Amino acid sequence: MKNLGTQLLISSRLVLRKFELNDLDQLLSGFINQEEFLYYSNKERKNKFELQEHLNEIINNYNRLDYYNWLITINKITIVGSINVKINNNEGLISYALDKRYLKNGYMKEALETVLNFMLNEVKIDKIFGRCVINNKASFNVMKNCNMNYLGIKENCIKLKDGVFDAYEFCVSKND
Repeated sequence: MKNLGTQLLISSRLVLRKFELNDLDQLLSGFINQEEFLYYSNKERKNKFELQEHLNEIINNYNRLDYYNWLITINKITIVGSINVKINNNEGLISYALDKRYLKNGYMKEALETVLNFMLNEVKIDKIFGRCVINNKASFNVMKNCNMNYLGIKENCIKLKDGVFDAYEFCVSKND
């Protein structure tokens, strides 16, 4: 494995880039405070000051080569979501969020394919796992359509505001 850190990634319609401080207002009005994101990410609403502090933390983490966290944008400007990979022992756990205004455009599938390709072929990570609560059919379909292998249901593995939930679990490896 060769940690490269968060690199600029470009697909046919999207630019995956690092978070920047000037993204603050667009993030506040976008997915970061939408109910679906707050529920699935187990987060609370953020005001401008709290989000600025969080952005500073993210930006500081970009100094680490084992930190992978992208904004999903159209033309580097319009933010449609985010995607990140947390590394542990040459394996990764991927998670993502999409602004509900951009659902059903194939953006998340395109972003996930781009990140999986980068992580498997450039970083050369052994495996990447993805999980979603069992009532999140859209996320299930994204991982399935990105040729991630369905492993089954992992019990009590996702903690959200209203309890602990079972999740669908997927995996892809460089040998697939």
